[in-house]
Amino acid sequence: MRCNACGRELKDGQMFCQCGASAGYVGPDSLNLYPKKRSALPLVLGMIAGALLFALLAFFLISSATKGKRSVTDRASWERVSGPGYSITIPASMKDSEVIENSADMRSLLQKRSSEAAIAISAMSYDPKALGSISRKKLEEIIKQRMPAVDENGHEVNLQDRGSMFYYEYEHKETGIFFGADSVHVVDAMCVGKTAIYDVIIITPEKKYAEYEPYIFSWIDSFQTE
Repeated sequence: MRCNACGRELKDGQMFCQCGASAGYVGPDSLNLYPKKRSALPLVLGMIAGALLFALLAFFLISSATKGKRSVTDRASWERVSGPGYSITIPASMKDSEVIENSADMRSLLQKRSSEAAIAISAMSYDPKALGSISRKKLEEIIKQRMPAVDENGHEVNLQDRGSMFYYEYEHKETGIFFGADSVHVVDAMCVGKTAIYDVIIITPEKKYAEYEPYIFSWIDSFQTE
């Protein structure tokens, strides 16, 4: 056998080595008190793999939660919607929801909203046999009677001509339509059908109106009556 301290060969029955160590000496190598340091690479790779797995899981959850929810500005998601005597192209992401309370002479035809915009379409019926066809001049007079003179900030509200429709717009203090918005921008457009005057109201958060304006008027321009 050999000495565990110095490695010298020991004779049988020899109790001590020349180095002074006992034959039964157990050195640090035997106890493995100072093992070799393990590489940190497997740990690092494991942490990277875990982080990638977490990122993929988060992406999947977010994708699942937002699947089918597309912005109202995404023209690819718009669809043609028809109702009694009218049709209009609007975002498919809008859901049925009460937006406004109509006056007694208007009947609600459509009310939809999303987190970005809301639209309400209503109609006021008339008898063309009794009243005759309503001219654009007569429609302009009717709208001016209904529209506010100024908005809540004191800005003058003016009626504007747009193709087959007249419209006016104004800012309104409102906190109950869009989360986090304390005021909304209202665009109110009207046109004459064969047996009804149609009113198309589109509402967005005031702070987002500049961004949504071209899309709002695309919806209005798409409105058609029979």
